[in-house]
Amino acid sequence: NLGALERLRGNPDAAVGHLRLALAIEKETLGIDHPETAQTLQNLADALLASGQTAEADADLRQALIVREHAFGPDHPRVAETLVVLGALHAARGEQDLAASAFERAAAIWERTPPVSPLPKADALANLAVVRQSQGQTARAMELYDRAVPIYEAELGASDASTLRALSNQAAAHAAA
Repeated sequence: NLGALERLRGNPDAAVGHLRLALAIEKETLGIDHPETAQTLQNLADALLASGQTAEADADLRQALIVREHAFGPDHPRVAETLVVLGALHAARGEQDLAASAFERAAAIWERTPPVSPLPKADALANLAVVRQSQGQTARAMELYDRAVPIYEAELGASDASTLRALSNQAAAHAAA
């Protein structure tokens, strides 16, 4: 939809307007408890987070998580997707323990049920590593980076921005050890 496209283009404020309209239509036609509505709630929360509106993003993410857990079960990859965005929200607020909990749960889900692409798992591992490093848990951060970096390299290549960011963070963790 247009909201997701605007978010990918780096225009979160424009995305929010489109996603709010899509959400209103989906609530009316599908209901609040429909998995597609949950996806739009998550997309809206991601755009709100990118535009600094964390309070509203939090409410939308919590609703999306409830719907997805009910629709798919607590250990489904769709739940893990929402947990990663929730973890990013908590990290943005400085709520490191809550961020770590969300990222750990997402990574555990993807350990049990690997996604089609391993990139979401790598993202969860790398995000958790950032949180652990910020908490002074350098050894744990290094372990997590050591798991995430090979996935990025295999899937995206050595020169991709995500790979380079993970490699840089990995090097910083090893230097701090």
